[in-house]
Amino acid sequence: MTADAPHATGTGRLYRAGLSRAETVTVRAGPQGLVLSGMDGDEARTVPRHTLTIVPPVGGNYWRFDFANGDTLEVIGGGPLAAALGHKPGLLSRLEGSWRLALASVPALLGLGAATWYWGVPWAADLAAVHTPPWVERKLTDAGLSLIFRDEKERTTVDPARQKRLAGILANMVGAQDGQAYRLHFLNSPLIGPNAFALPGGDIIVTDQLLKILDDEEVAAVLAHEVGHVRHRHGLRLALRASGLSVLAAVAVGDASTAGHFLVGAPVLLLNLRFTREFEAEADADALAWLSRDPSRSPCAFARALRKIVDSPEVKQAAAIAGHLPSWLATHPMTEERLRPFDAACPAKI
Repeated sequence: MTADAPHATGTGRLYRAGLSRAETVTVRAGPQGLVLSGMDGDEARTVPRHTLTIVPPVGGNYWRFDFANGDTLEVIGGGPLAAALGHKPGLLSRLEGSWRLALASVPALLGLGAATWYWGVPWAADLAAVHTPPWVERKLTDAGLSLIFRDEKERTTVDPARQKRLAGILANMVGAQDGQAYRLHFLNSPLIGPNAFALPGGDIIVTDQLLKILDDEEVAAVLAHEVGHVRHRHGLRLALRASGLSVLAAVAVGDASTAGHFLVGAPVLLLNLRFTREFEAEADADALAWLSRDPSRSPCAFARALRKIVDSPEVKQAAAIAGHLPSWLATHPMTEERLRPFDAACPAKI
């Protein structure tokens, strides 16, 4: 160790034990250890090397020198100073300083990030959904219902006798062994149009506009699809997946600037669309299984219902807008793709 070692001097911040205020000091490597000068009210002093603990930076350039009396010195770019004091860099420091390793690690890190994004987050979210108590889904559903039915104009105009009949169809469909509390709601919403959707807690909503174009057999087929969403906990899983992806994207981007919002939002949106298509296909499979289980039911009913929905003016207008978008931006699988298994299982011509 020599006091003349090049660049073995510098300026640091000294934090005395028990004090939060930092002092700016000049430091250099001397024959006996670290020499500090410029301290408030003190002359230059030497801190013996054997009483020093040198802590190299990780992911930065602040070197820390801990003294035996509890004082701490921080020096930016203190590597030469530490080397002059006899410090040997450890494995982590050597790896961090290797540009070859940094370049080689980029593909591995990108691959790990992509795998976490594509498979890891959905797996973790689905696992969390399994252990989520039912009361959480109930809370989510109640909040959703309060938003959906807050407007008096959205009160249903469906005949009470038909409401009761469809509620009975749903009750027979799920049976007493399902363990889920299903409730059927009717919503008058020209904005939503002919549609049905399920909330996480088992509440299923059908619009008046859907009931105007479908008969009871076709509505039952649609309800079987929605029951599939509830049984597979698609609503909760989608919410957890979206939350996990948002957190992961925010961590990757860091600062939530305008560009950061775009970078975070776009990939999350695209992956959520994929998740939606995956869940729709799964719910379709449940509906097909239910319709094929009893000779009194037919997969033709779902095929008819889907074709009527697609041919409705509201959906045609939306399809005209979405028709210019690629298939990977669709929230549902393509109609013909969805119809294929139902048409194949349908014994009669529709």
